Amino acid sequence: MARDSYPITSSTVEHQVHHPTFAQSHPILFHRLELEQQKTTTSHSRADYTFPEGGSRAWLVILGSFSIITGTFGLISSVGLFQSYWQAHQLSAYTSRDIGWIAAVNVFLNLFLGVQIGPLFDRYGPRWLILAGSVVYVAALVALAECKVYWHFMLVYGAGCGASSAFLTTTALAVVAHWFEVKRGMATGLTFLDVVASTGGVDCGLLDGGRELVCEGTVATEEEWGSSRFRVFSGREVLVGYWQGFSSQTAFNVIAILNAGSAFGRSFSGYLSDRWGRFNTIILTLLFSLIVTFALWLPFGNHLILFYIFAPLFGFGSGSIISMAPVCIGQLCKADEYGQFYGTSYSLVAFA
Repeated sequence: MARDSYPITSSTVEHQVHHPTFAQSHPILFHRLELEQQKTTTSHSRADYTFPEGGSRAWLVILGSFSIITGTFGLISSVGLFQSYWQAHQLSAYTSRDIGWIAAVNVFLNLFLGVQIGPLFDRYGPRWLILAGSVVYVAALVALAECKVYWHFMLVYGAGCGASSAFLTTTALAVVAHWFEVKRGMATGLTFLDVVASTGGVDCGLLDGGRELVCEGTVATEEEWGSSRFRVFSGREVLVGYWQGFSSQTAFNVIAILNAGSAFGRSFSGYLSDRWGRFNTIILTLLFSLIVTFALWLPFGNHLILFYIFAPLFGFGSGSIISMAPVCIGQLCKADEYGQFYGTSYSLVAFA
């Protein structure tokens, strides 16, 4: 019998692999036995893996992930506020398009670096990734106040905040898969509750409207404010209200309502996905968003009342899609591989 065709049994693996001369006399078989032993050990450890599905520690993990997402994606979604201020002050010599590249680099690095950070999370866990990301992220935000010229903002906010937030967001979302399986949809929905400014978008819109009331006496012209309003939210949404000639206040209100509906959609769709199936839920929410768009917005987009009805419905559908994507990724892999799968998937989104 050839050396590389010996039958592999548990006793063979147990007694022969560690024999002093076995590796030299049977190199091919030794390699096969090692692979078989690793496969057995890995399968055994996965079979024994249990998900808490609740408890104080599990929900504290969700609270921590929510806090991280609020401070990273929430800031990204409100970057229009920063861009408006930069263009009026430090970067007044640059166009909105030039300043927009700063935020674009931030988002690109946030998503693209997940392909490297995900495997690090699977191997080493979240602690050191969160620590490193937090230190650099906070330092970059502090340094942002001292930026004066274009390359300062690109280096600090674009590269610094973008790279460090990749450590934070990838870890915050991947860790949920280690604590929940049956309730993973609901848990991820709660984590994503503030992503892309569900809560932050409502707050920023209302706060900026309040700022207008306070500062109205110091503003030179109404046209100036209208331009500022557009820049504030152009990084977050396509302001369909401006296409139809709605007032600036209507645009603010519609965005706040859309974000409120998005917040509800993210949490509710996660709850439904745990009962109806993750892919079933995301398909239904996609169809819902398409129906709402073709039934309410396209034919009646210039009717104010219908536009107010359209905003929360579309926000519900789009918010559900955002929160369900990571959950669907989790259906395709083991918990200890989730970081790699999630990071790789969203690294492709970075080029969109």
